Amino acid sequence: MRVSVPLKPSQTKAGFTLTELLLAMLVFAIAITTILALLARSIETVDEVLLKDEAMRLSGAVEDFFENQDFNTSYRNSLRAANDQIQLVAFNYRGIPGDAHFNGTLRPYLPLGGVINEDWVLTPWVSFKLASEVNNAQLNSVIRAQEGRLFLVKLSVSPNNPVSPPLPNFADTYASAVLVLFAEYYPVSSLDNLDVDALGISPAYSYTFAIRR
Repeated sequence: MRVSVPLKPSQTKAGFTLTELLLAMLVFAIAITTILALLARSIETVDEVLLKDEAMRLSGAVEDFFENQDFNTSYRNSLRAANDQIQLVAFNYRGIPGDAHFNGTLRPYLPLGGVINEDWVLTPWVSFKLASEVNNAQLNSVIRAQEGRLFLVKLSVSPNNPVSPPLPNFADTYASAVLVLFAEYYPVSSLDNLDVDALGISPAYSYTFAIRR
């Protein structure tokens, strides 16, 4: 007669089976993938919010750009491009407090570093995007002092405009007291390539504003 002798606790087998290890690794991989996906989306959302916030702050500078011109000049400048559309460049740069050009814009603070609100202040720059401006010395120096994102601002006559505007040459006879424009702010990396349609860039912010006679 064979008698089974029970094993002592120290003699029992311990550990995980291969199946258990593979299952644990699978669960861990799924958890990590989910967390990374959520983290990536959160980072993307934060970037979108920051872009929109920066574009919204620059929108005031775009409106000031037109308000500092007489209505007829603004009218012609707003409609002089094909299909009633024109492009602006807008961004913030490091300006030297109290040191302005003859046109009122602050001279750029070109050294890296410095203390904000002491050595330099955040200053908006808005200008028409013309081929001749790429080689403009003042614009190039301002770009070197850029602080933040560069935006291409596409303007077109808004569908909410009270009347259909005539050709640019007839600004003097424009019947309405306001010209309502639709503005789209596209974040771009440089002035070298502003074809946002070809690049597949979506606007970070868009809204309408009015130029008043």
